Amino acid sequence: MAAAQCVTFKLFTIISIIVCLINACGGDQQEAELRDSDKNYIDYYLKAKVAFEEKDWPALFDYVSTSIHEYESVRRVKVSCSQLCKKGGTYQDITTEESKLILNLIENSHCIRSCLSKRLKQTPSNYEVDKAFKLLEPYEYLLAAAFEIGNLKAAANAAYTLYISNPELNNDKLKRFGDLEGFDESLFVNYLEKSYEVSWDKILDLYQKEEFKKLINVIEETLSEVEEETEKCRSLCDYDLLNFAENDTALHNVLSRGLIENIKCKVDCKRKVQTIKGYFIENFVRDLFDYLQFAYYKVKKIKEAAECSLTYLLFTADDKRQKSNLKYYLQILGQEDLSPRKAYVETTRRDNEEAAQVFHLKEIEAQTLKKRSEEEIVSSFNKRHGLSIYANGNELKGENHIVVDGLLNEEECNALTELATAYSSVAEKSEHKDYKKEVLTVGDAVQMALRDKKLDILRVEKYLEVVEKARKFTDLYFYLDGKIYYSLIELTTKNSKDLEYCDSPESSCADSPDITASLFLESESEVEGLVKPNCGRMIVQKLGHRVSPIQNSNRYFIKMEFSFNRRSIHQTIQNSLSLFNSVRKMENMEEKENFLKIVQEDHLEVFKREDDLNGTDRFVVDNVLDEDTCKLLIDLADTGSLVGDGYPGMESRTSPHTNSEFFAGMTPKRAAELVKEKKALKEAVTTYLRKSERSRQIAESYFTNGKKQIYFDYTHLVCREAIEGAQNNRQDLSHPIHADNCVMQKDKTCIRTRPAYVQRDYSAILYLNGDFEGGKFLFANQNFTTQALLEPQCGRLVGFNAGHYHGVLPVTKGRRCAVAMWFTLDPNYDELNRYTAQEILDEADIVKAMGP
Repeated sequence: MAAAQCVTFKLFTIISIIVCLINACGGDQQEAELRDSDKNYIDYYLKAKVAFEEKDWPALFDYVSTSIHEYESVRRVKVSCSQLCKKGGTYQDITTEESKLILNLIENSHCIRSCLSKRLKQTPSNYEVDKAFKLLEPYEYLLAAAFEIGNLKAAANAAYTLYISNPELNNDKLKRFGDLEGFDESLFVNYLEKSYEVSWDKILDLYQKEEFKKLINVIEETLSEVEEETEKCRSLCDYDLLNFAENDTALHNVLSRGLIENIKCKVDCKRKVQTIKGYFIENFVRDLFDYLQFAYYKVKKIKEAAECSLTYLLFTADDKRQKSNLKYYLQILGQEDLSPRKAYVETTRRDNEEAAQVFHLKEIEAQTLKKRSEEEIVSSFNKRHGLSIYANGNELKGENHIVVDGLLNEEECNALTELATAYSSVAEKSEHKDYKKEVLTVGDAVQMALRDKKLDILRVEKYLEVVEKARKFTDLYFYLDGKIYYSLIELTTKNSKDLEYCDSPESSCADSPDITASLFLESESEVEGLVKPNCGRMIVQKLGHRVSPIQNSNRYFIKMEFSFNRRSIHQTIQNSLSLFNSVRKMENMEEKENFLKIVQEDHLEVFKREDDLNGTDRFVVDNVLDEDTCKLLIDLADTGSLVGDGYPGMESRTSPHTNSEFFAGMTPKRAAELVKEKKALKEAVTTYLRKSERSRQIAESYFTNGKKQIYFDYTHLVCREAIEGAQNNRQDLSHPIHADNCVMQKDKTCIRTRPAYVQRDYSAILYLNGDFEGGKFLFANQNFTTQALLEPQCGRLVGFNAGHYHGVLPVTKGRRCAVAMWFTLDPNYDELNRYTAQEILDEADIVKAMGP
């Protein structure tokens, strides 16, 4: 009890301090505003927007110029205050690391605001205006105003500033000045140019000229400037945390998303700082040390060269060439004690810690999201089907039990008991030796309804419909849309003792099913037991556990058993269900309605059908994923996608299909290994597997109409990213027109032969985002002209015959992520990768349960 009170007190203390700090920050700001009402960059920017609407170009030029100048002044003060307010370990009595981190960051933010209130006449704060400055919108206004008033030099410089920030997007803005007489692009000024940007060309020039002493001086100066700019960038992230708090009043968001965004902001500083003249040079600092070690070697400063090699290896530990250089230097120096540069040892340590912090905090956020999603999904399913929870795990003394009402009404219960009675009568008289007189299996029900015409087909349909509803409920309640498989379905009148299963993990229970369910068709009030039978009531027990048995009662109920293992599926059940569905649809002559029914039940939206797509065997549905799930999977891709994954021999980040894009991918097995290494969230990898499986189910219902099962051949989480500066006059595609199971010929025919993946029958793509430019999916005619174009967006699933011609338009800005899937009708090609991934996840759970 004392421990609980201590935890509660500490939590209360944390929240109180946060609220106090946030309120205090607001107070400082109000006090500053009372002291002085002078205009600041926010006021000038808002006036500039009004001037633009009124086309008052001179006023616009003055307002936006002043706003930019004031913004940069305030930014310098923010950096200064942020660096002044850096703290660490103030709250030593708080035991959890995330609590210390939160409190220190928010205290720093408060300190920054107090510092600003003392050093500025007014403390400016406007989230939307600050966002506009980050997007460089003021320079768009400056360009327009300068051009209209005839100040072409200022207009050209504004255009050049925008061009450098994004060469592809803003190339046209600069072109009109490059064509004017007297304008030389080499004379243009980048208003936002960092001091060390001009050094890069100089470094390359000095290296070519072999002027190594000058080269050393320039590189050392550049490293210092990069380090200083990085610290400025990181300092502003702490200021932004308070802005986040002031614009999101939900405390849990400040404690979770705000903190994650703060750390991500600091991680993103690498990209901002190492973008040189519009191009992100990923290994900019590392490569500087490569040039530096060589320059020191050439001037015979071997110790300094060795230190630079050691520092280089902090960034890329397995670089063979650099290891060879270091070995050579050490042979010359002997056993002299050497180490990398201290500042960069600290930098890499800090970067690793921040990555671990993001992982930990995102794991907490994912768990919260998962719990909320589970509750919402189960609630939505229950409401849609009229179900209600009669008793849950708490009432049944175990989280593995659930009792739900409402799967059948009285009329439906009566119809199924009549079906069982009719079957018993037919079975008694039948010469078919395999018919079980007291148990109606799915296989027998389908055979007798379709072949022998001795059972009412509508009652059999209700039988199959309710067991599928029961499976879906069980699936959702325990596994949040994870796939479980039928291993037994029986409509029985046997004694209720058959409901008893092992409730211990002993070897005697080895054959117990993973999940059992019993759905009652009759109500009885006289029996003893914790749960009484009732029409439409279902008892579900997970992992072979047992609820209190109800003795001495013969009654009708449906007994179901489910397995987690797809290989354990009862093939007779699967074949019978497929056969029944096929025949029913053939009778109705509506062979695609099964697909549409599944889509409607899952709240999906049919975006385009075959007629819209100018071809058969293709579909598009939306809402397969929500925004949170898409973000979770994109974050997974960020965690450990492999460059060129799926294309052996790739050694660069460029795509195998174009030199204008980066390409990286991740298989389910790779994702599971990241969980084992504690580099990825299990929730994300499980979602990857489950949502791709759901996509397979949708594709199967559409393409085979339930007649055949389709299997995964390959699953791939992939991202394509436009390379800045490589989009000018681009003529190629992100992925050229092709088909997935044949070899394309020069005459544009495609032959289904090796080395193509001839086993592939169907393909599908589940998109994760749409916030990029270009990258539309296209269906093509045999002459490579366009049949249909599709815009990717989160949750959009595109399915098509693997032999159809298709491609991807160039991604010209941003990154395009999706889960690509290929399916086969041949079970011999069933993707082993997915089973291995699940085994790795299960093994990780066992290790976690055992503890250290």
